[in-house]
Amino acid sequence: MAELAAKIANAYPSFNKTAKLIADAYLKDPAVFLNKNLKELGSITKTSGASVLRFCKDLGFQGFKDFQINCAKEAPTKPTNAVDAIITENDSVLYKLQVSFKKDIDDLGKSIDE
Repeated sequence: MAELAAKIANAYPSFNKTAKLIADAYLKDPAVFLNKNLKELGSITKTSGASVLRFCKDLGFQGFKDFQINCAKEAPTKPTNAVDAIITENDSVLYKLQVSFKKDIDDLGKSIDE
């Protein structure tokens, strides 16, 4: 998991409802945060531009542009077959576990020096 996504996932339990909406949007598709402005992100996340800015600052960034720069640094390394770690009521927990275990086993296999 990318460093920023891990940071958001670790802080997720302490987020309020608004921050969780923004975090969910980021964890689902981080690329959206590269292409949109605060107002557009507020609309997408069903919050406000000010809430998105506050979310960025609460994560320790100076502002939204600083957050976007960090997103851009991590964007190329994010696997396209990643499964969202946050489980919602419409998710198949078994499917998410299967995909996660398969990825872990693949990673382990690549790391073993025969």
